[in-house]
Amino acid sequence: MITQLRMNDSGTYSAKVATLDENQDGQQMFQSTKIHVREKPPEPKMEAMRVGTQEWWTMKVICSASYHCPEEPMVLILRGLEKHLPKRTIGNRIIQTTVSFEPTWEEERKKVTCLLTSKDGAQKSKSTLQLDVKHVPLGVQLVLLNNLPIKEGDNVRLNCSVRRSLPDDNWYNWAKSDSHTIEHRYSGPKLLTFPAIPGPATSYRCEACNWVGCTSSQTVTVDVHFAPKDVSIWKGAPKYIDEGSIVQLRCQVGMANPRNFSYAWYHDGQKLNATNEMLIFPEIVMAQSGNYWCEVSNSVGTNISPRILLHVICYQCYRTPLSITLSPLASWKGSCVWIPCYINESPHTVLSISVLWYFDPDIWYDYSDHLLYDSSKTPMDQVNLTSPAFQGRVSFVGDLSKADCSLMITQLQPKDSGTYRTRVLASITDYPWPLKRFLSATVNVTEAPPEPKMETVPVRIREGRITKVICSAPHHCPEENITLTLSGLEKEHLSSQDTITENGMVRTTLNFETSFEDHGKVLTCFLTTEVGSQRSKSTMMLNVLFAPRDVRALADTEEVVRVDHSLRLRCEAGMANPQELTYKWYKNEEQLELVSTDVLLTIKQVRRKHIGIYYCEARNRVGVSRSLPIELKHFCGPSLPVDCYIKVWS
Repeated sequence: MITQLRMNDSGTYSAKVATLDENQDGQQMFQSTKIHVREKPPEPKMEAMRVGTQEWWTMKVICSASYHCPEEPMVLILRGLEKHLPKRTIGNRIIQTTVSFEPTWEEERKKVTCLLTSKDGAQKSKSTLQLDVKHVPLGVQLVLLNNLPIKEGDNVRLNCSVRRSLPDDNWYNWAKSDSHTIEHRYSGPKLLTFPAIPGPATSYRCEACNWVGCTSSQTVTVDVHFAPKDVSIWKGAPKYIDEGSIVQLRCQVGMANPRNFSYAWYHDGQKLNATNEMLIFPEIVMAQSGNYWCEVSNSVGTNISPRILLHVICYQCYRTPLSITLSPLASWKGSCVWIPCYINESPHTVLSISVLWYFDPDIWYDYSDHLLYDSSKTPMDQVNLTSPAFQGRVSFVGDLSKADCSLMITQLQPKDSGTYRTRVLASITDYPWPLKRFLSATVNVTEAPPEPKMETVPVRIREGRITKVICSAPHHCPEENITLTLSGLEKEHLSSQDTITENGMVRTTLNFETSFEDHGKVLTCFLTTEVGSQRSKSTMMLNVLFAPRDVRALADTEEVVRVDHSLRLRCEAGMANPQELTYKWYKNEEQLELVSTDVLLTIKQVRRKHIGIYYCEARNRVGVSRSLPIELKHFCGPSLPVDCYIKVWS
């Protein structure tokens, strides 16, 4: 250590080191160094550097100075960056002060001074550095602001996010491309919005620029989900199809996203048990003629194809028609259902018939599953062939010799609801092979008898006219009697009820002449069965239209009014239906004014000329009624003619 240095202390200082080992052998080493003594301390060294990656960096300002005298502590102070925390280090005979910060526009071209001071604050030397913090936009990210998936019609929002930019007056460029087009570049706002339209997935990329340069974002793909479009049916068949041919239909989809489809097929409005892209008829029959369409769905929505017509031709069938009549049926738990089935053999004679009945079969492959009856089997075989769910409950009640193929199901349960189908094979005169026909009837089984249906004939009931009240309910079980009973009217009316059963309906009819007193009465129709006396009912309120009743004319003011004062007469109706009324006033059988909805007749200055007989009429669209007359009389008091009055006499 050399203290109190002087200028002439500058020079070379050498050290000779001699060592002696255990063998008394000696060694010498020489080292030298130069010392340069200045008049005053040197200026600190300053530098600014960027630390980090291109996308994420900080500015570091470093001030340093040589330090070889531990007895005289020195401090480096950075002026101009006081709001940032400095870091001071001493090592390798260097003192150093460092400040790290994320630069902002405020630091651009700022002058930073580094002061070298003694421990007591006396300035020894200083250096100055001007900062340059401009940079291109950093941390550019393209952010999709929508929830996924994006669906057709949504408003797509893409935000070009910039973490930091100096200067920050940015502008933006956009680029988009898909699998069918080259990249398209254009200028746009920071937040890009556009409607989601069907099409291929499109890639977007944004570029944020300032006058220093540009930075690109990552690529974001916008994949719009939309329902199937351009749905159509491909038909692998000619315009006119021969009965027995194989026919294939394919449900085709143009664009869709996603392409995970579910299919449904319809024939003349009835949904088929087919859920594949292809609908195949291995051996088409005339009953399968008609309009077909398919419905395609994905997770976004559904679309329907145009209808196509399958026209199946059976040349012999036109000359030898064979038809079967079936219709929808209704019944309830515990009851039975008779499914009528009749074969129209005109104009040819049916030589032989065989019938098979099924419950909800697969209709595209000649029927299968849930066999109920096979006319070609013996009664013993029938027991073994009948579906277990219908064992002991199926009866063939038809007569094939009379072209009757009807079936009866007893002890019904709600799970018996569904489609009952029959396959009929018939041999007809002058026809070389049997004709095959497929027909179906729908059966709906409810827990309890349905509520009867009530109606009146005519629908608008008017006072004094004959009205028919009809109560009806479906009835398809000839083994069970049901009764319909009407109540709510006088006994003399109810005694004329008439009940008939025909065409699968039981109907009770009541005829009576209505009066205004029947208005508002509630009629009830009770349905009673033999099985446990099950009951259901329906109600109907009678709405009887009648003319106004109990029409009265009366004074609306005092009954005695002084001459030249105002007098008002009121026309009142007790009851009417409908209640929209108009009024007429008459004096001495002459109409006073036009028809009005105002119930009042006002005489502003009643005088002797107004005396006479008055009455009013109240009218609705059913009829008109007249009040009893009232009379206006004139009389005077003792001091004639001052005390004269008009009095209303009823």
